Amino acid sequence: MAINAGGRLRFFVDLLFPLVLLGTFLFAPFRPFRFAVLALLVVRALALLYAYLAPRLVQVTRTETLIHAQRFQRFRVTLELHNRGPIPIHYLTVADTYGSFVVRGGSFMVALPPGGRRQVTYEAESHHRGEFKLGPVRLRGADPMGFFKWGHQSPTPATVLVYPAVFPVEMHEKDGLPSGSITVSSRLYEDTTRFRSVREYVAGDELKRINWKVSARMGKLFSTEYTPSIYYPVMIVLNLTEGDYPMGQREHLMERAIEVAGSLLFFFVSIKQEVGIITTGSIRGGDQPPAEPARAGVGHAIGILEMLARITAGKEPIDFTGHVLASGVPIPTGAKVMVVTPPTTGAQNDSLLALRRRGHDVQVFIVSTHQTREEDAVVPGIRSHPVRGYGSELIKR
Repeated sequence: MAINAGGRLRFFVDLLFPLVLLGTFLFAPFRPFRFAVLALLVVRALALLYAYLAPRLVQVTRTETLIHAQRFQRFRVTLELHNRGPIPIHYLTVADTYGSFVVRGGSFMVALPPGGRRQVTYEAESHHRGEFKLGPVRLRGADPMGFFKWGHQSPTPATVLVYPAVFPVEMHEKDGLPSGSITVSSRLYEDTTRFRSVREYVAGDELKRINWKVSARMGKLFSTEYTPSIYYPVMIVLNLTEGDYPMGQREHLMERAIEVAGSLLFFFVSIKQEVGIITTGSIRGGDQPPAEPARAGVGHAIGILEMLARITAGKEPIDFTGHVLASGVPIPTGAKVMVVTPPTTGAQNDSLLALRRRGHDVQVFIVSTHQTREEDAVVPGIRSHPVRGYGSELIKR
């Protein structure tokens, strides 16, 4: 490691000054002066011992080693400092290594009594989605006399998983499978487990609808009404094949596609639907494009969101329409297939139409720029939603 001129001068001073003091102590003619020099030597030796021990006595830990955050939202990082020794640490600066985050704070000056503990917290914000590392933590200080400065790095690693930005989605679905959690108006989907009311019998009512207890009490026939409700599994198909995106705005549009997939995930989970995902992207360390079958529950949704946080462009020229069937992830009967993709080709359109003919409700979310022609932002014969490159409102209809 190179040492600058100031560092070399400091080194020679630290080396020669004790030798000068030692020589003065041995050969000085006046005893009081010799004792003063001896006292200075002792103080300097103690200062050196302090500078040696201090960084070895301070232990740094993190209250969280895995931090979850959303893009453009602040999160907190907390470090805990512990003086494990019998001597006080009167002066200590603490600075975390946080990469490209936008940070408020991040550097602190603290003092630790013997055996003392102290927590320091700072706020950070990420403008990028992905998986990031924190650490090491840099410690700096000096002995009480200021003779010797010391520095130390504590590895103390942590991982920050930044989810894609999520925007509001407004969709109103009227078709699905009966007996779910979404209330609809069509009596076709009446759920016989969800009682709503009774009404007077109308000619044509089925016998199984007659409420015999109420009819006996009231002296005339009454029919039972139930609450119509539906549910539907959802499979999100996220096209992240790099070659399908225009080179000029590839990174931005792919990020936008991931945001659309995350927003759809949040929307369908919020109305208690089963959600799965098939992608053509890539995750470091994986040999196949990631995918998850349709399941219910917040835990399953968080797993998909973590996938979306780590996912990157798929370098292999995979046709996403063919990959839907080749992935091995089953698409449940009656599922709604939500396809997120840049403008599609004619062959891809034909494949999507074939998927719809198999009984699935296919909807396409075309991620494009404002310069894209209107006819290129739709798939003929399939419900299409143009998603432009900017704006916080993705889909509203």
